[in-house]
Amino acid sequence: MDAAQILYGGATPTTPAAQPDAQVETTAAQRLYGGATPAAKPAAPAEQHVPEPSTKLFDARHAETPFSRAVQTASMERMGLLPGDAVVAASEWNTTVQNLGLDDTTAVTLSEIALGVLDGGVAYTEAEGRVAAVAAVSQAFGSQAEHVLNLARVMVSKDPGLSRWLDETGLGSHPKYVIEACHRARALHLSGKL
Repeated sequence: MDAAQILYGGATPTTPAAQPDAQVETTAAQRLYGGATPAAKPAAPAEQHVPEPSTKLFDARHAETPFSRAVQTASMERMGLLPGDAVVAASEWNTTVQNLGLDDTTAVTLSEIALGVLDGGVAYTEAEGRVAAVAAVSQAFGSQAEHVLNLARVMVSKDPGLSRWLDETGLGSHPKYVIEACHRARALHLSGKL
C-alpha cells in the first residue's frame, strides 16, 4: 500500500515513482559488502498507530498555567533545578494552588516571595514577619482578626505538605502568606467548606 492510498483512501498518484538506478545500487552495494550483495528484503507494511478511545490526551490538573510556568522558570534559573525536577515542582505547587483556589496573579506573587526568601534575595526574619502579619490581619479583619487567623490555621493544617513547607521555610508567618491564607480560609468558611 503506498502513501497515497493510506492518506487519500484509494487515490493513486498519476505519475509513477522514479525507479532507482540499478547500476548505482550495485556499485554502492559492492563497495559496502565487497562484491557480495545482500539479499533484498521485502518491504514491511507500514504500521499505523490508532489511539484507543480511552487514551487521556489532556489532564486539566497538570495543565500549564502562568503560575506553573513561573515556578518552572524560577526553579531552574534561581534554584538550579533540572528541567524535569522543575516540572515536578511546578505540578505539585499547581495542585496546591488549585486546591486553595488562588488566582495565578496571587500565586505568582507568593512564589516570588518564597523564591526571594529561599535564595537569599529578600531579607526576612520569621519574628519580624509574625509581628507584621498580626498587624496586617488586624487591619484587614478588625475585630474578626483572631477568628480568621484560627480559620487559616485550620485550613493550612488540612494540607500536611503545605503546613510542613510553611514551617520549614518560616513563610507561614510572612504577612502576604498570612493575609492570603486568611482571605481563603474565610471564604471557605463562609461557603461552608471549612
